[in-house]
Amino acid sequence: MPYSDLNQSELFLEWRIESASGNCILFELSLKNFLDALDSAKKAPQCQLKLTKRHGQPVLCVEVP
Repeated sequence: MPYSDLNQSELFLEWRIESASGNCILFELSLKNFLDALDSAKKAPQCQLKLTKRHGQPVLCVEVP
């Protein structure tokens, strides 16, 4: 499985990490779905990525204000 370590200060203006695993969060995602979500927000001045729960399941949300 490919692995990537992202430097949050290079990607995000603001961030908050809360984890029971030493503030490390592992998630897998479909790149097609992720790129589709980002594509829908490409004309927005900013967007937010949120790792949250919906219906008891963890989800990564792309929110455009």
